[in-house]
Amino acid sequence: MEYFAGYLLEKSLAIDNVFVWLMIFAAFAIPPALQRKILLYGVLGAIVLRTIFIFIGAWFVQEFSWVLYIFGAFLVCDRFYREVLYMTYQEFQIELIKIGLTIKELATLIGMNPNSITNYKSKEIIPLNLAITVSLISSLKSNGIDPELAINEVKRNHFKDFLQSNKNKEI
Repeated sequence: MEYFAGYLLEKSLAIDNVFVWLMIFAAFAIPPALQRKILLYGVLGAIVLRTIFIFIGAWFVQEFSWVLYIFGAFLVCDRFYREVLYMTYQEFQIELIKIGLTIKELATLIGMNPNSITNYKSKEIIPLNLAITVSLISSLKSNGIDPELAINEVKRNHFKDFLQSNKNKEI
């Protein structure tokens, strides 16, 4: 029964990710030629993040058995959020503004010129970086991590300097 519940959970998360990808591709008008590359990086990033969260969760369950109740409450709250507070694209932009981030600020945060977002056809790396960053932020949010705290931490640690130094490298 536990295996079946886990299987259903993974299937529902996979379907949810498809809608997130479609929303990201539509928001940034990503050309079909780049969508495959972005999906590859998104899937690899998801595998890495899930592996990390599985090992951390397994360690917590091993050390503190009562944490299962917290994980259960998290799943109930997450389901409520997805059913009752499901966001449209406009609401997604409003959510970015609520956490103090716009699309242009996101570009600045990852070390890109905000004015070059509209002219991405000459540089394929621009929509790729933006789409991967937004997908990772949405992944953090769907895994229960407050993206506002993560973004503030990135701003504090000047992580954009690292990304800016690597933005011209081919991926």
